[in-house]
Amino acid sequence: MNKNSINPSKYRPIRLLKMGGKILDQLLINRKNYHLHRNELLTKRQFGFTPQRSTIDAAMEAKLFTALILENRGIIKMTSLDITGRI
Repeated sequence: MNKNSINPSKYRPIRLLKMGGKILDQLLINRKNYHLHRNELLTKRQFGFTPQRSTIDAAMEAKLFTALILENRGIIKMTSLDITGRI
């Protein structure tokens, strides 16, 4: 055997998720989201993982909230977190 032949111990098969599993996963996610929105179980200030809501919406909500407090000469304390999934 020469050095260029295929070594069976290095073989790593590629396995894709079965199509049925993918479809079931999407159906469950859609059903859960439908239930949460139809029964109004999410607060209006929920921006993450919500369709049609983005970081821009969250920033505008914060701006409107702070403007209202400042008009009434109130005090605002804010904390900002930047969390990543890295270890």
